[in-house]
Amino acid sequence: MSRVSCETVRDALREGRAPSDPELRTHAAGCEQCRALLDDEASLGRALAAEGAGAGEPLPWAGVEALLQEEVGWRAWFRSRPHQVRVLFAAAAYTLVTLLGLRRLRPDFDRVTAYEFALLLAAFGLIAGAAIRRALPIVGLPAKGGALEGGVLVAAFAVPLAAAFVHTATPGIDGATFAHQAWNCFSYGSLLTIPLIAVLWLLDRGAGPRSRLYYGAAAAGLAANAALTLHCPNTSSGHLLVGHATIGLALAAVAWLVLRRR
Repeated sequence: MSRVSCETVRDALREGRAPSDPELRTHAAGCEQCRALLDDEASLGRALAAEGAGAGEPLPWAGVEALLQEEVGWRAWFRSRPHQVRVLFAAAAYTLVTLLGLRRLRPDFDRVTAYEFALLLAAFGLIAGAAIRRALPIVGLPAKGGALEGGVLVAAFAVPLAAAFVHTATPGIDGATFAHQAWNCFSYGSLLTIPLIAVLWLLDRGAGPRSRLYYGAAAAGLAANAALTLHCPNTSSGHLLVGHATIGLALAAVAWLVLRRR
């Protein structure tokens, strides 16, 4: 019989021992509470251990069972999935938003080269994939820093801006018509992001770097731009800048307001 107890697992997490330690895993195989602490690279256990260490008090072990009892239901099921599975769920939601652009396919679809569509959609998708991974961090692991992390966020907002200059068509329309068309695309594209935003909310564990909300906003903005690429025939740079590229920035502003309220 293993001599490892629940208290041993608690102390091991506080000391920073690897969650893959054979002794800890052997005990967790027969203990549902400890298994929840060690799953997904011990994300829950690391978070609780960090809270206890930061307060200068022991790990609140007595409250773990109550916490686990609260983590029930369909949202808890989504949040309890391993990191890679959560990323796949979000990637599927991104793909769904993109495909929604086919519901009202742009009338000039057959006159645009497949290469151009592929280039734009690939650029949006690759950057969105990197943003989604950072929007759903593993709780308890130290946040990565450096130029690469900042570069991903900058690129996620900058790529739609750069895509606006792929075309240089400037149809002769008055200001009222321009504003009307831009608003139509902005509002339609924003509505299309609802499935992805809802999935990111379902998968968010409520902890991790605050920047995760900005990564989520950027990924949703990229999804909207991908869908509008398939939907909107207006190739004016001004229209693409105002009606398409600003969606991610507007969602980032909403994320900032949410963080302020918290």
